[in-house]
Amino acid sequence: MNAVARYVAWESWTLGCLMSAPSYKTEAETPTDADVPMQLLNQQQEEPETDRERSQQWMGEYGIYKKLLSDEELRQSTPELTDFYQSKESGSMGRLHHAVADFNRLRNTQAGGAYTATLQQHQEAVQSVTPNNRAEQTLSEVMRILYANMESVENMNTSEEVQLRQIAQRCPLDDGFGVYMAQAALLKIDTLPRNYLSECERVPAPREEDTRWKNEGMQNNETNGFSVYPNPNNGRMMITYGLKEGETGMLSVYTTIGELVLQRALTMESNLMEIDILNISSGIYMLDIQVNGERKFTERLSILKE
Repeated sequence: MNAVARYVAWESWTLGCLMSAPSYKTEAETPTDADVPMQLLNQQQEEPETDRERSQQWMGEYGIYKKLLSDEELRQSTPELTDFYQSKESGSMGRLHHAVADFNRLRNTQAGGAYTATLQQHQEAVQSVTPNNRAEQTLSEVMRILYANMESVENMNTSEEVQLRQIAQRCPLDDGFGVYMAQAALLKIDTLPRNYLSECERVPAPREEDTRWKNEGMQNNETNGFSVYPNPNNGRMMITYGLKEGETGMLSVYTTIGELVLQRALTMESNLMEIDILNISSGIYMLDIQVNGERKFTERLSILKE
């Protein structure tokens, strides 16, 4: 496992939360805040050969950039980390991140000189992005459409809506979390929720003759004791789960850019939990359940607020 995959698994959101990737973290290789970014920067990386590898490398680097962005002491701890952060902050990655992070705040403000100046700044920043991979390209396309229709997504023109729907059907393994942002935006205008699950996200059904499934009892998420309903929902949902003696569980809900929205501990005393996320906007979110530090269940949530 290369350093990018190890860091992304530790951060538990980029590929893990968005694409239901397996958790690689073990007790022996649990990283500290200081050493993981340095391991990545010091380790010789092979040049990505495919579009998917280039996109996933970008998303892995984005996870490191976000960690450094939130930890000034860490990003100043070595010249290598400082240089890495500064190159990403001043480049396309930084411009896209700040445009994404400020979008909801600006949409809820829509008034005043500061709003106009910041809106124009982000519009120009997104327009100036020169993508180097499909994940970056897709995110920039989505943000250009959203910023052009800041007042109301419902007012976008036909060509913009067609483009957004095409993006929403792409594979997030290749095109990154911009796919989920497109799906979340379309929730604003779809009268009925649509299933944009792409072929690359579908888990093939077990073959009847596959003895691993029959003998080891490996069933789908629901029969394994984990499920969420209803989905879509308005922020209120029920979670079913099953813990064995000695097991500890943790439930987390993330936005499509990896920001933690909710985290709850799961106990053996119950196998049912009601969640009511009040301060949340309509959109796509990722639910993640880990048992003893190992990912057991992930589900994409569609939140529809009235």
